[in-house]
Amino acid sequence: MCKKMALILWCGISTAAFAAENWSFSEQVGVVSRGMKSSELATYELETAKARALGKQWSFLPTVNVAASRSKTVTFGEGGGTVEAKSAGVDVSMNVYRFGADSAAYQAGYESVRAAKFNAQSKSLSSETIAAQALCEAMSAQMEMKIYRRRMSAARQAEQAADARYKKGILSEQELAKLKLEASGLEMALRSAARKHEKVFALLEGWGAKISDDAVWPLSVNPDYFLKAKSWVSAAKSGDLKVKVLEAEATAAKSAVTAARAAMLPSLDLSSNWSKSGTVEAEQLTARSQMMLTLSVPIFSKFSDYGSYKAAVHQASASDAALTSERLVSGAKFQALVRDALAGLDDAKELQGQITVAESLYADNLKRFERGLISVNELSIDEHRVREAEIAAVAAWSNAHMALFKVAEESGDSVLSSKILP
Repeated sequence: MCKKMALILWCGISTAAFAAENWSFSEQVGVVSRGMKSSELATYELETAKARALGKQWSFLPTVNVAASRSKTVTFGEGGGTVEAKSAGVDVSMNVYRFGADSAAYQAGYESVRAAKFNAQSKSLSSETIAAQALCEAMSAQMEMKIYRRRMSAARQAEQAADARYKKGILSEQELAKLKLEASGLEMALRSAARKHEKVFALLEGWGAKISDDAVWPLSVNPDYFLKAKSWVSAAKSGDLKVKVLEAEATAAKSAVTAARAAMLPSLDLSSNWSKSGTVEAEQLTARSQMMLTLSVPIFSKFSDYGSYKAAVHQASASDAALTSERLVSGAKFQALVRDALAGLDDAKELQGQITVAESLYADNLKRFERGLISVNELSIDEHRVREAEIAAVAAWSNAHMALFKVAEESGDSVLSSKILP
């Protein structure tokens, strides 16, 4: 019988370990990210930007139109009749000189696409960060719920010991009431954690993700990944994605100013037309060709061109100011992010070690309480210390994992692609 029970227990432990081992934090972040469709939306936005820039980038090319027509004219009255005619022709027009408007439009289109590419990359990395945050919140909620369940069990054990002492007349009713009050508070905290758990898990399930019941923080149980993460953070370099986006937008805005200014200046255009027309019965159609060079001098456009020019000037100034501001703080912000990430990893590891010490102290003092050597207040302090250590460790590990994704987002790298986490 004992052997059978041992076999069942071993199988249960093995199954749980296998489930936790095969559950991948990185894989689930990818599932959430794909479920949120953020990368997909960023790709669509990039393709939209390319399509909008297409006309600007090729505005210097000629415009070609081909037309063909067939008509029937009926004349009533004496001598009337029906005449059928047909014609076909080609119109070609192109601008010859517009004070740099075409090259400015091409540059503006090119830079707008470049900005869209950097923006799409940034949004893709941001989606990983948001997905990791959702997963970390869910894992934290699950772990907090387990902590309160364990503390409830410990509180019941302490309450039983206190009740035994009370019945022997060596513990006052007020002291016993204190423990019952604390147990009631823990029960309320457990219900609150359960509601939070239900809420965040509903979001994850909506995105197609799941969390193993035995899921643990990858960096807390694998020293190799912990050291790898610290090394990766230490070597991370700023990708300046936001700066690159603003640089491209500022260059595009300056080119837009040139194009808007050129719209208020004279332009020289060349057009050519060739056509053949005549009646259907005619053996030969009459061919005509025409070439024309047109000089256009804008005199008054109800201030529309001037308004567009001034708007472009102000937009360029705003883009330049945003770029300057971001350049001033970009490096410092990234270095602070790296320092916080490294400190967070060390803090999480230290807090994890404090749990063992706190649990040992509580276990020793529970035995002393059962022998009547310490008061309820002293035991409560030790229980509270264990609970706070466990909750603080959960929060610290959550922040440590999130910090990796934030550093990756700012460096233009991907935690999932870099294989920093299992």
